[in-house]
Amino acid sequence: QAGSVVNALRRKIEELGIEVRTETPVKEIRRIHQGYLVITEKETLQAKAVILCAGGKAYPKLGADGEGARLAKNLKMQVNPLRPALCRLNLDFPYLKRISGVKLTIPISLYWDGVCQQTQEGEVLFTDTGVSGPPEAVILGPLSEGEGLAQKKQLEVVLDLVPEMESGELFSYMMERMKRLSSWTLEEALEGWLPKKLVPVILLMAEVDRLQTAGSLNKRQIGAVCRVLKAFAAPISGLAGWEEAQITVGGIAEKEVTERLESRKHKGLFLAGEVLD
Repeated sequence: QAGSVVNALRRKIEELGIEVRTETPVKEIRRIHQGYLVITEKETLQAKAVILCAGGKAYPKLGADGEGARLAKNLKMQVNPLRPALCRLNLDFPYLKRISGVKLTIPISLYWDGVCQQTQEGEVLFTDTGVSGPPEAVILGPLSEGEGLAQKKQLEVVLDLVPEMESGELFSYMMERMKRLSSWTLEEALEGWLPKKLVPVILLMAEVDRLQTAGSLNKRQIGAVCRVLKAFAAPISGLAGWEEAQITVGGIAEKEVTERLESRKHKGLFLAGEVLD
């Protein structure tokens, strides 16, 4: 647990007699001939070496503010743009409240102007305003930098709700299932195989009456349902911000540090943790 790690570090600090100063924001780290000046709001400290472990910007209620990136920039280090990750992706989709709480392990793809940019598989959770989960951390990269949104591209996510079947296999399975459960309503025939909350939304998107009997579906209607199952698409309206992000993507470029995490430009300056990209 994180608390155990903190306690271990705290005990070592006390054992070594290291002084801890809280409520002491650092305004600047300045290189001098003998080492560094660490300029705080209260005083200026001199040191032969400095370790910068200021974290990223994610979850600001815990104190994260991205100051480490600013301090590094002032030392002329390359800092890649910071962006929130592992946070909710907001969607412009009218049925979100109906499917909120549904969780699936499926592929999710990012499309710009109809062209797939990235695909990532993992646990996807539908919320009242969009989707969230680990896969979004990967596909959000270009969006978080503002590229797609700023260029006013047509942005959407596409989910494969039945990744275990190819399109042709899915169509054959649906034909067989509708025949076998021909006296049931379409909604009843799909429940148990698909999450209950999703079924009426899928049928709305496919423009098929949920109360229609399964045996009365024609091939065109079955094909429409299959297309929604394999490409459940929703336009992207934006990103949840830093308040919800679990991690920070971006930071001090990897090329700026050695294998010992020492700055290549500034001997005696070490960088570690989420302040690094």
